[in-house]
Amino acid sequence: MAEHLSDAVRHGRHADGDRLLHGVNLLLGHLAQTSGRLAYQVDTGTGADLSTLPAGDRAELTTALATASRRLEESAGLVKQAYLTTSLPTRRAVRR
Repeated sequence: MAEHLSDAVRHGRHADGDRLLHGVNLLLGHLAQTSGRLAYQVDTGTGADLSTLPAGDRAELTTALATASRRLEESAGLVKQAYLTTSLPTRRAVRR
């Protein structure tokens, strides 16, 4: 896949790269929402039955899921920025 995208960029076919970046951005956004929801459910005890898990472990799990959610949001933002940066030349060419 990476070779295909590398060839596409060299030959001026930015659409493949744009679609890939857009798709990765969407995936990261959905993963961030899911991990945030899981963190909330673990914290409030409304999700899966974690009653056998010690309170300290539940707190660690909540923290880990919340941290993952924040990092996924940051990653989605960076990928979105890359997507917008790579698609700008195409948009400028269309406007002219």
